[in-house]
Amino acid sequence: MRYSGQSNCIFSWLDHKIKLHLLVESTSVFMLSLASLSGVNLAVVRNLAA
Repeated sequence: MRYSGQSNCIFSWLDHKIKLHLLVESTSVFMLSLASLSGVNLAVVRNLAA
């Protein structure tokens, strides 16, 4: 088990990359849903104004 330290380093790096990827994914999904919601709100306001 000479490589245990190295593999732990690799696993922690992978874990960090996966967490970062998930954070980016959830943020972009949140932004997209926020944009679509504001788009729906704009459409409703336009319909009410018209």
